[in-house]
Amino acid sequence: RFLDVNFRTLLNEPVEAVNRITSHFGLTPVDEQKMKEYLTTDRPDDRGKHKYSADHYGLDEEAIKERFKEYIERFNISLN
Repeated sequence: RFLDVNFRTLLNEPVEAVNRITSHFGLTPVDEQKMKEYLTTDRPDDRGKHKYSADHYGLDEEAIKERFKEYIERFNISLN
């Protein structure tokens, strides 16, 4: 079994996303208060945002967009 989770949703609505994941897989629900505390705690290993590009991995961005066009449209994936 699998579940598609939009990465931006995970970043912007982490508690809701995790609740959806645990529910989908029949797992024990998370303690929302503990999760919110964790998310608001500064962590020394927090390195900030990562920036990825197809070029970096020797891939053609346009070819990726064409190959996964249906998936990108269906799940409203932003490639910016």
